[in-house]
Amino acid sequence: NTGKIVEKIQMSGKYDRLQLEQHHINDLAISGDSLFVSCFSVGGHCPKGVYDGGIIEFNIENPEQKHLVVRDLWMPHSPRFIGGDLCFAESQRGHLYKTNTSIIGSFHGFTRGIAHDGQYFYVGQSENRYFDRLKGIANNISLNAGFYLFDEESKAAKLFPMPTLRQIHALVIFKEKGAKK
Repeated sequence: NTGKIVEKIQMSGKYDRLQLEQHHINDLAISGDSLFVSCFSVGGHCPKGVYDGGIIEFNIENPEQKHLVVRDLWMPHSPRFIGGDLCFAESQRGHLYKTNTSIIGSFHGFTRGIAHDGQYFYVGQSENRYFDRLKGIANNISLNAGFYLFDEESKAAKLFPMPTLRQIHALVIFKEKGAKK
């Protein structure tokens, strides 16, 4: 409530030694007594162009206890617990995961920001700032910002473009007062 730092949780000691961010931490999620952190480089090699991204679980009561939950991701974002499952975006590849092994959707843009309304996923897409890294790898690189309405079962997706925006970082679903589900 005071806005003061209570405790710091460090990914590694690399920042203290080098005074330059090494892991590129993106997003956080809390489940029970665990803090889940997505980062571009688990090993702390971002300045060298090494993207061994993943999601790390920290014990909130004892942050020295940490566990690599998901590894070998290319620019992961937006860990969320939906229906008890860890969901996240592998942004550079455009994948939406449900659990650490199931890609439930793939999109042609830089995906980040996930929400779920009980029936549909909403997946954000930003203008890709790393376009050059996909040349020769991707057959279609979308440069639109907006969000997808995505049905996991049918795999149908509809993009709602937001042409005045360049970046989508997170999505939140608001329901009108008195509105039905």
